[in-house]
Amino acid sequence: MVDPYVLPHLEIVIDESLGFTVKVFGSYLPKDHPLYLNHGRTVRKITVSNLLRQLEGYKLFDGVSTMELNGKLYHHVIPLSHDTFGEEEQQFPHKIVFFCVSKVLFAVNVRNSCPVQKYKKIERIKVGQQSLLMLIKAPVSRTDPKQIKLTLQGQRLRCTELEQQLKDMKAQLQKSNIEIDHELSDDFTRIIAKSLSCYEELRNSGVLELPSQRRLKDYQNAIKPDRGFEKGVTDVHKQQMDSYFDVQRNVVLLFDEMKVLNKTTGELIGFRDLGDPDLNFEALEKVDMIATHALAFIVHGVCSDLKFGLAHFATTDNTEAQLMPLFWEAVCILETTCNLWVTAATSDGASPNRRFYRLHKPLDGDADGDVCYRTVNLYAPHRYVYFFSDAPHLVKTTRNCLKSSRSGSNTRYMWNNGQYIMWQHITEIFYQDIDSELKLLPKLTYEDVNLNAYSVMRVDLAAQVLSATATAKLCEMVDSLFDCLNVRSMTEHERKHKPFIAPYTSLNDRR
Repeated sequence: MVDPYVLPHLEIVIDESLGFTVKVFGSYLPKDHPLYLNHGRTVRKITVSNLLRQLEGYKLFDGVSTMELNGKLYHHVIPLSHDTFGEEEQQFPHKIVFFCVSKVLFAVNVRNSCPVQKYKKIERIKVGQQSLLMLIKAPVSRTDPKQIKLTLQGQRLRCTELEQQLKDMKAQLQKSNIEIDHELSDDFTRIIAKSLSCYEELRNSGVLELPSQRRLKDYQNAIKPDRGFEKGVTDVHKQQMDSYFDVQRNVVLLFDEMKVLNKTTGELIGFRDLGDPDLNFEALEKVDMIATHALAFIVHGVCSDLKFGLAHFATTDNTEAQLMPLFWEAVCILETTCNLWVTAATSDGASPNRRFYRLHKPLDGDADGDVCYRTVNLYAPHRYVYFFSDAPHLVKTTRNCLKSSRSGSNTRYMWNNGQYIMWQHITEIFYQDIDSELKLLPKLTYEDVNLNAYSVMRVDLAAQVLSATATAKLCEMVDSLFDCLNVRSMTEHERKHKPFIAPYTSLNDRR
């Protein structure tokens, strides 16, 4: 039988986003059709074959026949006046209406007999009931029992769906999750710290089912650190600190400032915060200044492997008055809370740090000399806290001063006993050694004598220049001083034939 229709009965259109649209004889299916509501109008939730099968199961409504339309309704066009339209005037203004047969004119008392009016009234009643039922705070006493029953049924169905989705998610996670042993995670974290490529090679080999680097980052920090002194920092190491005895409780408190403002990108890290409102408001006009440095307090064991960051603060330019309360608060936490013995404090030779040391002159216990190198421990008066300057920083400062002697910025002209000390001597020795086949200075490189903004901060380059193999008396003195402050082994002085790195065994040691 030949199909009399020009347009297809059913047509499915799938767009680029995998959404589908159904046409019936070229007419779009209503948006609130159950077919759209059940499947979200996308083929991600239903296959095309199942969609076609469901469409074939629907029966096409034939619509209103002409006889039925002519029997109950008839079409009428009412002309309109041109004066009632503004700029949007139609060529032939008109209004299209559909009248009920025999109901064009009706009395007031029989108005409701019109089917159109009845339909409108029923729709208004439904809308009013729905608006009343949809009130969120409507009391139960005014709610239709049928609506309460439907709501409970809907909630039960929704809870059932959510429970099923939760079960599916748990089952999916159970298939793909990896249970991480905390001890192994520490080992893997140490491997990552030493060599990322080694860990990735081990993970890709398939020998062990290892977590990703992103997953291990969650185990690197036991707590989320914040500015100031936090109790959680000491709680992490409490078990380790409680196991120490006698000399193992001796620790050194280090404090230093690190730059956090990126000069290249101009990135601003945060506002200044010294952990104490009194210190923050010490200068009201500077309270909201952008921080450029971070002041960190580090704890390092003398006879143990204890090492952790106690606290950090956002700063701009610290003064000795601001350092004083922060330092002694750190000592208080270590002495009273952690039961550790602070025996020394170490920092670089910045001007605020030196002035901070001099503030303790009245507490130095009548030490000989004008230099303040110790203070009475306020939380353990029977012990002293000794001040040390950072040895690598001293070496770098000496090297940078030598670099500026008749070279570089040319801000110094160093001499002693009628003999000049210039950076030119170092460079001449280096270039002469390059032309020689037998190297007298094997550790000295081009990077050692041609410094930039980054290399001036490297301790190894400074130590190589100011070593006994590279220069004369000044460098030998600096090298010996560095050895005195860098004693770390009982036998290293024998292997390297350097007496100044021998361990201290007597108070009368000539060093």
